[in-house]
Amino acid sequence: MIVEQCTTGEAWNNALNSLPDFFGKAYYEFAYFKLSHANHEGLPTALIFSEKDKVVAFYPFLLKAIPAVYGLGEMFDIETPYGYGGPYLRNPDQKAISAFQQSFASWCSNNSIVAEFIRFNPFIENHRFCENFARISKNRTTVSIDTSSGLPQILKGCTSAKRRNFNNAVKSGLQISDCSLEEFRLLYRKTMNELRADEYYFFSDAYFAEIQRQCPHNFVIKAARTAEGNLAAAGIFLKDSLSYHYHLGCSESSLLHLRPNDYLMLKVAEEANKSGKSILHLGGGLNDKAEDGLFRYKKGFSEQTHDFFIGRKIYRPEIYDNISANWQKLTGKQPEILLHYHYGV
Repeated sequence: MIVEQCTTGEAWNNALNSLPDFFGKAYYEFAYFKLSHANHEGLPTALIFSEKDKVVAFYPFLLKAIPAVYGLGEMFDIETPYGYGGPYLRNPDQKAISAFQQSFASWCSNNSIVAEFIRFNPFIENHRFCENFARISKNRTTVSIDTSSGLPQILKGCTSAKRRNFNNAVKSGLQISDCSLEEFRLLYRKTMNELRADEYYFFSDAYFAEIQRQCPHNFVIKAARTAEGNLAAAGIFLKDSLSYHYHLGCSESSLLHLRPNDYLMLKVAEEANKSGKSILHLGGGLNDKAEDGLFRYKKGFSEQTHDFFIGRKIYRPEIYDNISANWQKLTGKQPEILLHYHYGV
């Protein structure tokens, strides 16, 4: 198996486009990785695994240099971006999985990789490709709406409360419309402030500028507006040939009584259907507990769920432990995530 490292869009997309379409393929495109790069989260890198001039596996990730403060020289770790990703195998039988694991481990050894954090794609269950290789755990359950039929059928899959909220929103005069990136950004940051969200979820101006450059090919921005044209809720949705994926959302707190979020999601699901998409993936809650409020909210739209897994791998334990110990001395904190040593130094 030949392994090619790629960091440019043309070769990256040529390899990706040679693979069959699958749910969530948009998360694998070079364009999507440019968002994380704009946010200074690492170098977009893809490994292309080939046999007899045919791409048999594809694994895109962010290659991140270990901070120079630790004095290690050129050493790196790997992380998949915000969203869903991980390796894709064309024919994932046991032979192919073993060949992928061996080739990838060899690449990591030859390229000074210290650790790896993977967010897997729940639609292709690709966590299976890394079992017996990385530490795999279920992170949470995600929800998707079947959009293969029209709005009446979509509404049938909702709870009675969601149907009632939608009908009341229609009666109140809410309408679906396009939304400018600047409108979205202002309301989004207001919403994050009200929720006291973690700093990461505010995202940089460069991140939003990259989304703007990718509209409408990779992203669509939709809004729910009152009859007077006031912005009540808005969402950014990533799209590929088969599916829509809820990416970011916001709402005007003074207009929540109109249920604009319920209305927006269901109207976008209707648009996904009209665009020939099979699903609208809403993502999951804040954790994997059934009583989590965000999960229960999303579950009201559909009973269709998917298990989302994450993976952790430490390739050089002694070096990793040394970096972590130095980070703890520098920050006075205890680590909560695998790649904690990138933050606060």
